Parts: sequence; structure tokens; C-alpha cells
Amino acid sequence: MLIFVSHNVSHAKRYAFKNHVASMILKYTSRFTHCLICVCKLLFLTTTFSSSASENIPKVSSTVDGLHIVAINKLPAAPQKTPSDEPVLNCDRDPPRTIEGKAVSSLGWRVINEISNGDLTIVGFFSKGVDGTSGSCFVKDGNVAIYSKGSLQALIYGDKITDGSNSPLGAVSKTNLNNTFRLREFFPGMTAVADLFYDGNVARVQPIAPIEPFCNGIAPVPNIYGKDIKSARKLLKNYGWKPENTEADQSDSIAKELNSEGINEVYSCSGTGFGFCNFDYQREGGISLNVITMGDDFTVTDYGAHCPEQ
Repeated sequence: MLIFVSHNVSHAKRYAFKNHVASMILKYTSRFTHCLICVCKLLFLTTTFSSSASENIPKVSSTVDGLHIVAINKLPAAPQKTPSDEPVLNCDRDPPRTIEGKAVSSLGWRVINEISNGDLTIVGFFSKGVDGTSGSCFVKDGNVAIYSKGSLQALIYGDKITDGSNSPLGAVSKTNLNNTFRLREFFPGMTAVADLFYDGNVARVQPIAPIEPFCNGIAPVPNIYGKDIKSARKLLKNYGWKPENTEADQSDSIAKELNSEGINEVYSCSGTGFGFCNFDYQREGGISLNVITMGDDFTVTDYGAHCPEQ
């Protein structure tokens, strides 16, 4: 507090003293106002972040090398094309059908596929790809977006490609496991690379499940992805699947060669392109299993079971 005690000071000195006091008052008032503004800003930011944190943002994690997941509510636009980018034709896709897929496409991304399950929609997409043989497309920056009730929840992406290889991600499919989806390469054969578990609270990228149940759980199929057909058939036998004897087409030289090696369940093989082959297995109850392989080493890329009507 300031107390005026002198009445004998000169008019000039009194005027200077008043100016000094006024300056001090303005100075402290300015500091107080500045602090008040800072406090208001802090309260605003705290409220904003608290509001965001209170939303149902899933807990995310990945235990698969090379695959990452991040909680995110806004998808960035696709990278701009450069003059050095070569035109690609094989990578053109059908227009997206879901609202979420259309939202991804509107940002310049190319939608690979869309999976819907109740309020959940999962979209596989990319921006850069190159043409391959037999009308194939090789993706360089595959991603998978998770939407719930139309709102983006999380994004899955792979390591940056720097050596001319292809992205290990881009497509997604359903499984018979609760709240579990299969992440796949967008490559001929669409080999599975990992599983995605999502229940609305947790989004987790994890290794492919060791077993997938079919036909109400009575026909388990072990994880045979990436195995050669000889190894896969041994594993299938351990789970009750028996090779189905199929007479190979005499014009199918690859199938005939497999028959000569004791693999009689081969249904057909493609002698060109990526060398796809089909193998059939069966088990009690009329349940059948079709296994697809690719390449000269007959590597399993996919499978599907058929359950008879109950």
C-alpha cells in the first residue's frame, strides 16, 4: 500500500511522483491481466484435452514386428503424386461402398476392401502401387483403418518401404474368432500376416491365432499360412482332416507331378502366372476344406471350410 506523507514537496516533484505511482499501477495491472489470460488459456486447454480423453478411444498395441497401430480420429490426406511416379493400371479398384470407405477415398487413398460388422467398419487402403505380372498390383504403403459408428478409432500401418519390397499390409477379412479380423498383404494370394482384435475398448495387432474354428466349433483349422503343402497336410491330419483323393486332369502336369509324390488331394493347378493350386480335404459330418497355395514351393496363402446345412 502506498501512503502519501509529504505536503511540502514541489509541484514538479509531486507530479513526477504521481506519474511514477501511475506507472507502477499500470505495470502490475498489466502483469495481473497477462496472468489472468494465461490461466484462462490453461483452463481452456485442460478442458479440451479432458473432453478428448473422455471419449471412447481404444487402447492400442501391436506385438507383430513391422506392424504398428495408433489411436487417431482424423485420417491424413494421401501423399501427393510426383512427376516421377509411373502410371499404374492394375492397381485401380472398384469404388468404395461404405460411408467410411468413401471418406477414405475422398482423401486421395485407394480403397482395397471394406469389412462391416455391426457398428464396426474396417477399411484397407493404399496410395502407391506398381503393376505386376498377370494383372497384379504390388502395394507400397498399405494401411488399415478402424471405424466405429462412422468415427475413426485407430490406424494400422507397416514399416516404411525403402528397399523396393512390398507392403505387408493393405487388406482385411473376417474370421470365425470373436472380435477378430485377419490382416493380409495386398499381393496375389493375399497372404495373412496378423490378426486384429477389436472389441470397442481394445485394438490389438497380434500373431495369427493358432486355430480357427469352423462349423460351430467342430472343425478346427490350424494356422497353415505360409507353410508348404506337405507340411500343411501333416498339420491338418493332426486336427482330423483327411486328404480327399481327386483324380488329376491329365493335361495338368503340375497336379500329375504332385500325384506322383503321393499328394492326391490336389484339385487343380495354374501353369501360368503365380502358380495357384487347390487342395481338398474332408472330415466326418461331410465337412470339407479347400486350401490354396501359390508358387513352385506350394506355399499356403488361404483356406476355407464348407459346412453342410444342419
